Amino acid sequence: MPWLKSIQVVFFIFGLVMGIYMIVLLAFGFLATGLTRENLFSNFKSAIGGRIFAAILMGTTYVLNTIWLGITFLSAVPIIIYIMVKSICVNEIEQRDYCNNNNNNNNNNFPNRDFWYKYNVVFLVYQVYDAGPMYCFAYIGSFFIVVGLKIFLISLSSNYHRIKTSRTMREYRSYIDLTEPNAS
Repeated sequence: MPWLKSIQVVFFIFGLVMGIYMIVLLAFGFLATGLTRENLFSNFKSAIGGRIFAAILMGTTYVLNTIWLGITFLSAVPIIIYIMVKSICVNEIEQRDYCNNNNNNNNNNFPNRDFWYKYNVVFLVYQVYDAGPMYCFAYIGSFFIVVGLKIFLISLSSNYHRIKTSRTMREYRSYIDLTEPNAS
């Protein structure tokens, strides 16, 4: 199936881009906290650049979070279908040895058609047992990505505010130092 290879390549590229984006977010988080922020964003132009970059990262993170929230909701659908098919397989196939009877189709070319349908259904049951946990792991992974993006979004908004107010606080401190009389 060549289209499946194309989808795998798209998912691989998307995962790679998300990984690089997370590294950029982590690097900005390191640069915009503590003494690094005071040293790096002490100049007016660098503070403006830091605020603009933080705003761009916040917007991008918000859009990616919305996309991943949609992926999380969409990945819940196969899990619900998995639970329904698994319950049908347990009740109808494993307990009753169920077999589709297609003698009503007036197709007598395959006299042992019931036998083959039975094994096709059993094959489907085994495929459902293999695919179900994978969908559950995908759902859990996308949920953790959404939580991580929300944490990054909170950190970015906090860093944006601190970069914005750091110059004002520095000017306020220097003003207080100038107006206070020397104690010596």
